[in-house]
Amino acid sequence: MRNTFLGYYRPTEQEFKELWSNCTFVLDANVLLNLYRYSAQTAEELFKILEKVADRIWLSHQAAFEYQERRIEVIAEQEQSYTSLLEYIEKAFEEIKGRLSSRKHPFIGNADNHIKKLNKLVSELKNNLSKSKDACLSITGEDSIRDRLTILFNGKVGAPYAEERVREIHQRGKKRYEQKIPPGFEDKKNKDNGREYGDLILWFQTLDFARESKKPIILITDEKKGDWWQKIKQKIIRPRPELIKEMREYSNVSFYMYRADRFMELAEKYLEQRVKQEAISEVRETGDRDDDAQTIRLRDLLEPPPPGALTELLKRENELRHLLKPFSPGLLTELAENKRWLEDFSNQNLLRELAKVRQTSLGYLDAGGILQQLFDQSSELAEHRKWLKDICNQDFLSETPKEHAVIEQSNNNDTNSSQEDSEPRNSEKPKK
Repeated sequence: MRNTFLGYYRPTEQEFKELWSNCTFVLDANVLLNLYRYSAQTAEELFKILEKVADRIWLSHQAAFEYQERRIEVIAEQEQSYTSLLEYIEKAFEEIKGRLSSRKHPFIGNADNHIKKLNKLVSELKNNLSKSKDACLSITGEDSIRDRLTILFNGKVGAPYAEERVREIHQRGKKRYEQKIPPGFEDKKNKDNGREYGDLILWFQTLDFARESKKPIILITDEKKGDWWQKIKQKIIRPRPELIKEMREYSNVSFYMYRADRFMELAEKYLEQRVKQEAISEVRETGDRDDDAQTIRLRDLLEPPPPGALTELLKRENELRHLLKPFSPGLLTELAENKRWLEDFSNQNLLRELAKVRQTSLGYLDAGGILQQLFDQSSELAEHRKWLKDICNQDFLSETPKEHAVIEQSNNNDTNSSQEDSEPRNSEKPKK
């Protein structure tokens, strides 16, 4: 029975020891990219482990490609994080200084002395942050992380698939995703133009490598989706049994998976490599923060963009559609209150730009999606020239929330009325 349902059984301790002793460690792109999100000390801890098993590591061509494609984006994201934190510290210091300097706090003696101490602390913190940023992150300059990875994976990156093979995988992927065969089917929700098959290509390349090398595989990935892991109440339990089964049937080798923090924990046990606990904790916390990455990215998009940035944002239609889709139409109020954002929006010709996005987006949106709301609003603009004319003036900023509330209430009333007239109360919900 165990051999028949191998993926449902946890390996024995002896099997784990043999696996760690003989396997090839295959890394996913997200593990490499997260090195830019760690402190220098934590990144060094992970590098030490990888360098200890340098003769047993491998990178699929797909993972290497995704790393190179997204590297600058991740660096820019981290640079912005440093900049935002520095700005926040400066703003907080000025606020505290103002409160201490005021006469509203008579019980705080010698406020000037406190301010001097605080100023010294803040200056030291800002200086350390700036040094860390300059040492680790540069879009156009040197990249010490990539330099080390280039040496580490020299001669250990798989070959790309031919175009014919890629097209074949796309066709197979359609059938697999319809049947929810892992991995990759969850990417169908928010990726297109072939990118939804990235995980599947990585998986097939790993299968082929294992079959050729005849070595067991440990995949290290920071993926958390249910098309890689079996979950119960969103808690990761183990690798998907289908993956273990497919690796055994196709490549005739053992297979297991770990996230980066668990890999670092077990490296101390199976590789006799000491790892600092604070590094493991940081890796785990960084992975957990990815749950809010979309919310953070959306918040960044709502910030006033630099001149000319709007056109570029609209070109990235798929990301914008996916990020805005889960949020309520209340975001329109936030947009209306942001004068600079709206002025930039209108200067780019709102209707023309939205029309371009609509051509490629509308067919994929849920009826309640935020872009659908924007498209509905753009129709209102087209029909009411005065509303369109007022988009740039101050009255628009104060009136839009009210008008939106009226429109939203009207839509709700129309919807409720329509449902009461046309649907029986106990009618079944349409299948998703």
